[in-house]
Amino acid sequence: MFCIFNILEEKIWDISCLTETNGLKYRGYKNTSISGKPCLKWTEVEASLNMSTMYDNNGTPVKLSAINETLDEAENYCRNLLQLQTSEPFCFTEMALSSIEVCNISFCDTSKG
Repeated sequence: MFCIFNILEEKIWDISCLTETNGLKYRGYKNTSISGKPCLKWTEVEASLNMSTMYDNNGTPVKLSAINETLDEAENYCRNLLQLQTSEPFCFTEMALSSIEVCNISFCDTSKG
C-alpha cells in the first residue's frame, strides 16, 4: 500500500486504490491490464496512435491528458487519461486504438481511519 501522510502523520491519500468510480485521481503503480498484459508507456501510445480518431460518449474528440502529472510521469501505469466520467483506469496493451483494457483496481477501504 502506498500512502501519503500529512505532518500529523494522518493518512490523507492512499494511491494504491480507487477513491472514486472513474479513477481520475488514481496515481498508483499498477501497470498490467485486467488480463495480465503489460501496459505500454503513455508517451509511446500518444506518439504512435492517431488519438484524434477517439471520441467520448457525446461525439467529442478526446486526447490523452493527465491530471496533476505529465504523460512522462504517468509512465506505463494504469490511468484514466481520457478523463471520461464513465471510465476507470485503463491502459493500452498494444499499439492499436482497440487495445484499451481496464486494470481492475480495487476501491479504498473507507471504513479504516
